[in-house]
Amino acid sequence: MLHAKPARALVSRALCIVMGCCLTLSPSATLHAADQPDELSDLCHMDALPDDVRGSLSRLFSSWKVQEPSDLSARARTRWGEERPLTCPGIAAGHFQDPKSASYALLLIQANHSSTAYKVLIYTQQSGGKYYGFKAVAQGDSGASDVFIHTALPSRFFDAASKWVHSKVPDAVMVVDSAATQAYLYLWSDPNYEREQVNFQ
Repeated sequence: MLHAKPARALVSRALCIVMGCCLTLSPSATLHAADQPDELSDLCHMDALPDDVRGSLSRLFSSWKVQEPSDLSARARTRWGEERPLTCPGIAAGHFQDPKSASYALLLIQANHSSTAYKVLIYTQQSGGKYYGFKAVAQGDSGASDVFIHTALPSRFFDAASKWVHSKVPDAVMVVDSAATQAYLYLWSDPNYEREQVNFQ
């Protein structure tokens, strides 16, 4: 019994050392989200898209896929990681065409990476709610890994006098090209989308 306390003390010290080693070896909780693309792959679940949109992609764009964090170049991943809230770099959701109808913007790249081409489509819910029509608003023959999309509020980029701030449509699609340090907003102006260049920062 005289040795019970020293023994417990030794066990406690050993546990503290082991715990300290584990904490030292574990990933830092302060790492930027953009440094962990594997952990962010869940952001791009296709199941989150409506059945009609997924069906359209399967029929018309079978050789294409949605841009994911792992597809981005290092500089694009860093820039994308600064956006809040952090969402899939290839999917943006909002009310882009009608304040009462859901819209999904999709940044598509070649599924087999045979080229670095990309295209941006915006799907919008049609009357009745079951079906979605789409418009192709942007495309490029190269540089796909440097591009991502995000939902944006026009008021973030335009002053109070701008027609976009007073638009009946609350959201816009932002397309960022980190290589060219350029960003564009695609805003609905019936019957098409207009493109406006905005501050890259």
